[in-house]
Amino acid sequence: MPLERAFLNMNYIHNKLRNQLDVERANKLQFIHMNADYLSKQQEADTQARLLAMEEEYSWLYRQE
Repeated sequence: MPLERAFLNMNYIHNKLRNQLDVERANKLQFIHMNADYLSKQQEADTQARLLAMEEEYSWLYRQE
């Protein structure tokens, strides 16, 4: 079904109102549209990992002695 999804996305991107798009721009928009969910999830995971690393690094600030 990924191929069907790609064609549906291209129909969404390259519709009657946007029929002046050149091929390169339409392909770039489709790439972004198809990968946006994955990229946002990846960025969220990277951010979580960085936050955990920072918490561990600066945990001495929160220790009560």
